Amino acid sequence: MANTSTKYLSLVAGICLAILGGCGGGDSGGSGAVVQVPYEIQMARALQPAGLSKNPVISPLVTPFINEPIALAQIDLQALQNTSRFLLLNRYSVILSRLMQRGGIGRLDTRIASDLACSAAQAGGGIASDSVIVMDGKMLDTMADVANGLALRESGRSTLSISQVVDAAAAHQMSFMRLCGFSNPLAFPDGLLTTIESDRATEIFTQFFGGILFHEFGHVWNWHSLVQIREQLFVPGGGFFRYTSAIEDNADLISGILNAKSGHNPFYTKMAYDLMAFTYLYRRSPSAFSFNQVTAWESQYSRISNTHSSLAVRKSLVDGGFFAWQQR
Repeated sequence: MANTSTKYLSLVAGICLAILGGCGGGDSGGSGAVVQVPYEIQMARALQPAGLSKNPVISPLVTPFINEPIALAQIDLQALQNTSRFLLLNRYSVILSRLMQRGGIGRLDTRIASDLACSAAQAGGGIASDSVIVMDGKMLDTMADVANGLALRESGRSTLSISQVVDAAAAHQMSFMRLCGFSNPLAFPDGLLTTIESDRATEIFTQFFGGILFHEFGHVWNWHSLVQIREQLFVPGGGFFRYTSAIEDNADLISGILNAKSGHNPFYTKMAYDLMAFTYLYRRSPSAFSFNQVTAWESQYSRISNTHSSLAVRKSLVDGGFFAWQQR
């Protein structure tokens, strides 16, 4: 048993190192020397193929300690049970298909919940289990409304600032009367837009959606549920990943890479992070909260939990993903 335990601990350590950028890899120069390839570029190369599903370097095992495939299936089931009452069939399915094609993602079980804050899941941009992603429909509805407002602003038919556009969308989409429900754009209805503005709004919304979807896919692709299972097996209650942002940071890097792969503008990818944070905070104090507060220096460099970096750091990781894709 001692030998088995040692081998299993080495598996845990290996995956932890992979997430933190410690997995090796290099290119051989003409002199025969191996040049170490930065972890971000290794990740970009790994995410380059089409048909992405799971990082093939990692796989679940059946050991004397735990049957990992069963444990992962239970995590998926729990995610679906927690959100089942609020799942919406075919909501944003066209945009989702477009993003999967752009990012080169194969089969992916992605669902939309009308409002994650009303489910048993923690409210946020979305949740990812081992192979299931549930996106927060309330955040997406707000983003769609914002995208319409920005398209009107770009065309010159609106003089509202970006912050005013977001605040107006939030006041409609996250009002008490629409709690737990869903809605098409209300502050800037689809019917207000010309064909050109509508096409532009759809593209802006697609890139907002991609900023968060590709982050959640990062959790699935790089086996983050498995990493946490293995850690908790030897450190009851969790240790390293419970008190650091390593897992979320890794997903942010992957989001940057896949958004770059999709040809997206980093401005909209990073604004999606601000909108996600805004949605989270607005729910808690709607009458006294503005998008300007999220984009303020104090908010950008503050951390709301041990497991998430500040918005400024998260967006720098996204930028790192865009750069890694260019340098791959």
